[in-house]
Amino acid sequence: MGKKKTDLCLALGTSLSGLNADRIAKTPAKKYPKKGYGLVIVAIQKTKLDNICTLRIFAKLNDVMSLLEKELGLQEIPKRMLLDDDVFTVPYDQDSGELSQDKWCTVKLTKGSRIRVTKGNFSGCKGIVDGKNEQGHYKLRVFVPVKDMDDVEITYEWLLGSWWFDEAKGGLVPYIPVVQDLEE
Repeated sequence: MGKKKTDLCLALGTSLSGLNADRIAKTPAKKYPKKGYGLVIVAIQKTKLDNICTLRIFAKLNDVMSLLEKELGLQEIPKRMLLDDDVFTVPYDQDSGELSQDKWCTVKLTKGSRIRVTKGNFSGCKGIVDGKNEQGHYKLRVFVPVKDMDDVEITYEWLLGSWWFDEAKGGLVPYIPVVQDLEE
């Protein structure tokens, strides 16, 4: 959208220190009140455009966004989702691995953690996280029992793309391929 069509600009955490890009904020500020909503600035320091903005908030961005989140009734999903680099709390059912409106599960993908596969040829099979490869994807060992042979299983090495849980944090995939094996 070009600056001629923009009728509101949110300048969040910027100093608006006189760079050429500041005109993106100036244009809607000058349109207010006749042709737009103007300029909203949220920052802790003064800026060169404070005198022409529609709304000025002197505060830290995290504080303002937390208040806005509370006012809009939004869940604090991002804070809940990533507990540690390889530990995720996501809106999926612990048993089926399917996306859920009211259930959350935590999946620990640190080296040595036990997992259970939820879908596909290895569905129901247990495994263990064997670390990460150079690209940051999870190396898994999945243990598949051999039919009609008690206590015999084949070990498969399986690579789980790290993107799965990046997408799962936002509920963007219909299921997650592994969940925590709670029978550890």
